[in-house]
Amino acid sequence: MIICSAVKVVFYRLPEPVEAVIPGLRHSDCWNLMSTLGVSAVQQESTEGFVDHIGAFLDRADALAHAMSCGQLSDTTRTQKFEKQERVLYSEDLY
Repeated sequence: MIICSAVKVVFYRLPEPVEAVIPGLRHSDCWNLMSTLGVSAVQQESTEGFVDHIGAFLDRADALAHAMSCGQLSDTTRTQKFEKQERVLYSEDLY
């Protein structure tokens, strides 16, 4: 089950890159938190996605497959995704 939105970031620090997952209700909350902490887009690579019930980060495509397989999406959302041939999950799809 998808628990929340998240952004996975890679910080380039010596001696090795550091990876972190920033959770939030919506992706904008994740970006706002990073901004508040002084993290600029120039300092890191990022991937928008979601965190599941076991704490694993899933990118938008994997999150859609996961949400579909566990029945988390409404019939209306499933139909719209199929008709529009959308291959990624948005937080709006969950609420």
